[in-house]
Amino acid sequence: MISFILQVFYAVFSGLALSLAIPGSIYTFGIPSLGLISLIPFYIAIFSTKKFRQAFAISSIQILTVHLASCWWLGNFRGFGIFALGASALGTAFEGGCCGLFFMLPYMKKEKSVSLRDSFKMDHTFMIKRALWFSICYVVWEYIKSTGSMGFPWGTIFMASYRWKLLTQIAAVTGVWGITFIMALTNAFLAEGIILLITKIDSVKFRKDLIQLKALGKVTAFLFLVSLLYGSWNYIFTGKPVKHVNTVIVQQNRDPWETDESETIKVSMEQTDRAFKIFEEKNSKADLVLWSEGVLSHKFPGGESFYEDYPAKQSLSSYIKEKSTPFIIGGDTLIDRKNKLDSNSAIFYDAKGKYSGFYSKMQLVPFAEYVPSSDSPLIKYIMDDIVHYGSDGWEPGFQHVLFRIPLKSQKYQETPLNYGAERYTTIPLDKNGNSDSSVTEKYRKNTRENPSAFVNFTTPICFEDTFSSVCRNLYNSGSEVFMNITNDSWSKTPVAEYQHFVVASFLALEYRTTLVRCCNSGYSAVVLPNGKIMADLKPFTTDVMAVSVPVYQRKITVFSVFGDYIAITGLIIILAVLLIETLSPYIDKDKLKRLSRLTVTISIKNSSQEIEDQKISFSEDTDTTDSAASLLEEKKTSGKSKSSASKVKTAAKKKSQASSKTQPEKTAAAKTSAPKTTARAKTTAAKSTSAKTTTEKAAAKKTTAAKSTASKSKSSSTKSRGTKKAAPGKTKE
Repeated sequence: MISFILQVFYAVFSGLALSLAIPGSIYTFGIPSLGLISLIPFYIAIFSTKKFRQAFAISSIQILTVHLASCWWLGNFRGFGIFALGASALGTAFEGGCCGLFFMLPYMKKEKSVSLRDSFKMDHTFMIKRALWFSICYVVWEYIKSTGSMGFPWGTIFMASYRWKLLTQIAAVTGVWGITFIMALTNAFLAEGIILLITKIDSVKFRKDLIQLKALGKVTAFLFLVSLLYGSWNYIFTGKPVKHVNTVIVQQNRDPWETDESETIKVSMEQTDRAFKIFEEKNSKADLVLWSEGVLSHKFPGGESFYEDYPAKQSLSSYIKEKSTPFIIGGDTLIDRKNKLDSNSAIFYDAKGKYSGFYSKMQLVPFAEYVPSSDSPLIKYIMDDIVHYGSDGWEPGFQHVLFRIPLKSQKYQETPLNYGAERYTTIPLDKNGNSDSSVTEKYRKNTRENPSAFVNFTTPICFEDTFSSVCRNLYNSGSEVFMNITNDSWSKTPVAEYQHFVVASFLALEYRTTLVRCCNSGYSAVVLPNGKIMADLKPFTTDVMAVSVPVYQRKITVFSVFGDYIAITGLIIILAVLLIETLSPYIDKDKLKRLSRLTVTISIKNSSQEIEDQKISFSEDTDTTDSAASLLEEKKTSGKSKSSASKVKTAAKKKSQASSKTQPEKTAAAKTSAPKTTARAKTTAAKSTSAKTTTEKAAAKKTTAAKSTASKSKSSSTKSRGTKKAAPGKTKE
């Protein structure tokens, strides 16, 4: 019991340390170095467990502590803070407890009296395996916590790394999960060092464990070094912008739940006027105006006619037309009139003050913008009649939208002649030597739209900017810059504003693009592709930014292609281990060993048989080649003898007999008569097919065949000279 109490203390201490490491009330942007040691108590506690229920309890306590200590501002939500904070805390704790069982999987079949720490020590590489397993499980836990319809990526350890810009650059390759893995592995390495110092008993075992610890330290240091080198390069050499979009970012500091809509629009117009004057002083013009989430309350597309007359002093449509600039404004859209389904949207107005379309939020906030399982009668009864919260919420968006606007500064710039040009072409002249005017015109002026004169952007809404499942699709649709609109005013505290910003800032790193955040109460900012803040506004202040937002060459990063592959790979590893551990009791290991031995034996026999077959095939091919050579030699001898046609036929018969001989016997057998030779040749051919033939016998038979052929040639030549006299004047050969 005392041991378990100590484990609970470690879990609580770890949760408090992690809460202090991430951005919060004490340190606005967190303490990265504290993040490297905040999981050490949790590591020691989780690997001292002996049962699944202990692992579940310890993980739940640690996660619950982090959530309550870092996200306490959820209690300020619309008068239902206790429900919002309580429901999310219990749900997160249960989810964390279930993920805490991952740590037990490789040792689920061990004796219940043995702790995880002792189970690992049964292996000579226990320390490295334990640290890597912990890091993988922690990555998977944060991934599960941060994705899906119930995702809430707050209270995560990668948030603590925000100030270490050289380390966070790897997000373009691994996403935030690579950062989580490195920080978790560092915690594991340090924890192993502490455990080794505390538990050392005999010097021999201590030296062996110290070797493992050094190896683990080298792996951790190597990952850190590679990440820092990669980060240094990308942080310093960000590149030059290819164009700029002059953007007005309005922070009106009005809570749409507490402020009248007309007041919010009025303040937004006043701040917009200020920004236009700033641009005029710089001899430039605004290209885009951003108003935050939740400014407009009347639902579109019907709201288009409403805002042609509202506000009364100057309608919204007429004001936008006056500014002659496109607007993005947060509002509502009625996407299904029959079923009364509306969505949280970014409303798009053109430069003439006409409603042009919208993008609807796809990742809704659970228990804030929608209630999970709200179709269930029980959930509906609880939310409507008991909690009095309302089970009806927004409907998620149905498409990814790319907005495209012109840049006023590039309006009269000609399109480069090389833009969109064909890789191969022909410039022809007719038969009179005259050129084709239609072809020549392409070399005077490019009629295509100049890409530098337009900018493509997407508008993730509120905490969508923390979800790769949404932003990855938006970016891959062709987005050159993210224009986020957010409403965090309900939190009533800068802590929530900064935490949201920190999680969202990794979006710029993951896709190497600029992130613009327009929030009604903050934290509004412009973040460059290397994570640096270009411009910002203090939270809970009424202010505006007139910023020439740099747009960089669009890059296809590893993360934009493969997404959360690091976390998904870790999840696959965990599931594979679970499958193996589950099926292991049903597998007879002795049968597997016997089967493996039998397989090896059969393989060896098959290999030996293949070698013998190759030897036999080689022997037969060699005999056939020797027979062909003897025939060729006999042809030459017959040509020199100048024998008659009848003699040629006789020689042909003898050659035929020679070709039928596959395996001649000894040299003495070659001197016998032709019938005997043929019979013995057949006998030799039968013997050659046996598996006992060796390479030495084949060589001897080659020599015998050659001598037999030579003997026959001499015999044939002698008979020919005996029956026919030599020609006059020629010597006898």
